[in-house]
Amino acid sequence: LQQNIHDLNQIIRQLNAEKDALNKVILAKDDEIENIKKQLRAKDQEILNLQEQLKQLDISLKMILENKTTELRQQFSKEREALEAELAKCRLKINELQVIIEELNSSKQRLANVKDLLYSDYSALKNSSSDKIQRLEEIILHNKAEIAKLNSQLQNELSLIHI
Repeated sequence: LQQNIHDLNQIIRQLNAEKDALNKVILAKDDEIENIKKQLRAKDQEILNLQEQLKQLDISLKMILENKTTELRQQFSKEREALEAELAKCRLKINELQVIIEELNSSKQRLANVKDLLYSDYSALKNSSSDKIQRLEEIILHNKAEIAKLNSQLQNELSLIHI
């Protein structure tokens, strides 16, 4: 009987240790989720800033177009062609910015998907046994790699905007 009591106490200590380890993992995942939320908010703000820049650029381009059109009516055809080429470059830049914004929106969605996966991982972690924890850690490492990849893509896209 004493041996059984000793064995049960040993099992209880082991289960408590596993519980403590799971609680630490859960707290870490909560922190990761909060960090991802902050990153998403920052990316949302970046997108809003880019959209505002695009609006200002569009307003500026419209003003340039009006002024240049007046000048073109008074100048030779060669000058007209040069100004139309400049306008085409501006429109190309607007299209490039729109593509970048679409890519940023896509990246934002991918980050949201990663966040959803992390929420899913977090929920699964709460309900899983120690065998499933190892699999979740693999998924989390994959998700972290995906986040790093997406952040790198966003930085590349942002650097294109600044160019």
